Amino acid sequence: MDEKSYPISTINTFMEENLFFKDAKLKKYFMRNEKRDLGKFRNRLHSNFKSKTFEKQIYVLITDNIRDIILDTIGEISETMKTMGDLIISGGEAFNMYVDYKDRIITSDIDAKFVPRLQLNTKYFGRLQAVKLLLWNKLGQIAKKLNARIHKRLSSVSNNKIFKYLGLGFNKKGPFVTRRYILIKKKKGSTTNKPSTRDVFIDVELFALDLNVRCFSPEKGKIEDFIVGGILDIPFMRPKEFGYDVAKTKRRGIQYRNPVTNKIVKNKNVFVASKEFLIEDIYLMQKLRLRPEKKEKDRKRLVRLGRLIDKRVKNSDTMDTVFKLVRSKLAKVKTSRKQSGTVSIKRAMSVNPDKYSNYTTEPSKERLSKQIIHGMRVTPQNNKINGYEKTYGNKQFNLKNYKWKPATNNAYVKNEFTHRPINAQKIPTNLNTSETLYGFKPRRDGWVPKPLLERASKIPYIGLKR
Repeated sequence: MDEKSYPISTINTFMEENLFFKDAKLKKYFMRNEKRDLGKFRNRLHSNFKSKTFEKQIYVLITDNIRDIILDTIGEISETMKTMGDLIISGGEAFNMYVDYKDRIITSDIDAKFVPRLQLNTKYFGRLQAVKLLLWNKLGQIAKKLNARIHKRLSSVSNNKIFKYLGLGFNKKGPFVTRRYILIKKKKGSTTNKPSTRDVFIDVELFALDLNVRCFSPEKGKIEDFIVGGILDIPFMRPKEFGYDVAKTKRRGIQYRNPVTNKIVKNKNVFVASKEFLIEDIYLMQKLRLRPEKKEKDRKRLVRLGRLIDKRVKNSDTMDTVFKLVRSKLAKVKTSRKQSGTVSIKRAMSVNPDKYSNYTTEPSKERLSKQIIHGMRVTPQNNKINGYEKTYGNKQFNLKNYKWKPATNNAYVKNEFTHRPINAQKIPTNLNTSETLYGFKPRRDGWVPKPLLERASKIPYIGLKR
């Protein structure tokens, strides 16, 4: 792991939990690293730790070794999409860009939120489909281009001890980098209008780049294929909903290191979430009880960020105390954001969504059935249907009073099915994808050219093997 990215003490703690699983013998074999120790290491894993996985360790190791490549990629996508919206690094990666080296946290992937800069009116849905098609095509280009670059980078370090013990490598033939689209559905856990643990406030249309590798499986006792899902995640934010404010205080331009040349790269095309946004985001997540299991971790992160705003913040302060100290200073940096984005419908209609299908992660048939293809429209919407669950498409989370409210704006893009199946159903062989396009509302979206709707509706199915 990269000692220039994280303190050695942080790395050791992470490896203790995710490589050695707090087992003294596994650690001994790895540290001693004699000829016989690799076999002993793997045999002990298969005998004593079948339920464990190297997933976290592999994600972090991959991200450490290709971080500069992913940041280059974010800058390239940002430049392509700049008239349509903003691509903004957030989460742990953004946190580490602000805090001292000793306070950095280990990040397993890079999350860059895409915030459309389109007016929220009855044309929003159609223009959004054009944006999605253009991004989908760009991700196909990038996946193909990165195939050789990432393979070369990781192959150059494959003799590294940790790579050897993980059995981390590639198949003889690719593709190694693939694009992906999924829909993460909105969830509302309580029967009241108040938020509850594990609520998901918005339907998230997520675009991503995945990496296809091979690694040792403790369960199987052998090296097998493994998909590193989301070396770059691009969730689409929604106007006036949770996470959309990241664009109001974004910062432009970052610096990062190329680990091969050790040179510093300055990239003005990359945007990063402001520390003010990160503070509000962390505090709000806990206030709404969305991450109760991470309360102490979030408190420590809030303290570290809060100290950058107000030196009075102490290590022992509660989250409420930190937020009270810095709150007045956060309000001063917010600016209004003009919804002046434009997208070329004509250019989007020239996109062939099937292009780069070889560089596309095969979609899950179960997810397609449960979230895209099958569903019911029931009146009244609160009716319970055996074998189905509610979508809550008609609900919207109000960021002013932090309560759920009815979604009444005709421009609001939502799940038009009131219920989706709990268990996956068989996908029809003669499926008309146009009838399954998420958010499509015939009366509102009749102006959208049919070729655009047809192309956009195919995105979730590209790569599907019948």
